[in-house]
Amino acid sequence: MGRHAAPEEEPPHVLAPSRRPWKRPIAWIGGVVLTAVAAFIVSLVTGLAQSWFQIDKVVDNFASGPPVQILSVNDWAEHGWTAEAVLSASDLAAVPDGPHDRNDWYHTNHAMPLQKEVINLVLEGRRANPVTITDLYAHIVACKTSSPLGTLIYLPLEGDSESPDLALDLDAGDGRATARTTGTSGVKADPYFNQHSISLIRGERISITLTATSLHRACTWQLAADEIVDGKPTTQIFDPQFAVSGSLGTSRYTSLLTYAYMARHSAQSGTVTARTGYAQLSYSEFCAVFKSGLPAHRCETLN
Repeated sequence: MGRHAAPEEEPPHVLAPSRRPWKRPIAWIGGVVLTAVAAFIVSLVTGLAQSWFQIDKVVDNFASGPPVQILSVNDWAEHGWTAEAVLSASDLAAVPDGPHDRNDWYHTNHAMPLQKEVINLVLEGRRANPVTITDLYAHIVACKTSSPLGTLIYLPLEGDSESPDLALDLDAGDGRATARTTGTSGVKADPYFNQHSISLIRGERISITLTATSLHRACTWQLAADEIVDGKPTTQIFDPQFAVSGSLGTSRYTSLLTYAYMARHSAQSGTVTARTGYAQLSYSEFCAVFKSGLPAHRCETLN
């Protein structure tokens, strides 16, 4: 009977040593760095994509100009002009006929609107995000009570004029823009921006009419605005300078001028220059034209 061979015994199974991450620090650090780099690239690409689609906001970050600009200005005098120079009716022969050219002539000759200056201006936004104007007011450059005293040109409007949108009373102290004038009621209007604001984005425009008045002083001033730009309050002072003069005492002016047709209708015609359409008057002649039933002393202050 054959003998059976004993089965061969298998060698014991030896487990391979475990390769744990913390046993290979270089590989682990490299993985972290690659992850960080990948996240940075994704963030950069995302930011560039957002900037590409919001290019206006990128431009805002590099904008150096004002958040709001005055696009156009048109101003005129309702009552007449005052000037430091002594002018005659013949000098006014050079005054152009068109209203814009006429106003430019007076400004070029350093004349100031008498008592009231009406200003129509257009504001334009220059930011992608809305710029909110929370107040408009007069930034006073200088005020005098002694000049100009060379010439008083009294040129009242005929008929009724439409009430202005906003008014700036330079005698009031703060010079803040108020709502439409209140007429003869004597009730002072509240500041317009107590209940309103103006919001402008790039290219958006708004037309505003302002009336600046001064009965007792000759003032130069600039328009100022309180604004909210990118969530931050700021103050902007616009470049153009405006001016308005009270009468400062009619008897103190060397030359008194008015429309020739007004002089013809007065009791004394004065020295009328028909070619120019203006008349140069003495103080008594001027008051005869001005008062129109008002007390004589009103001629001295023109109010």
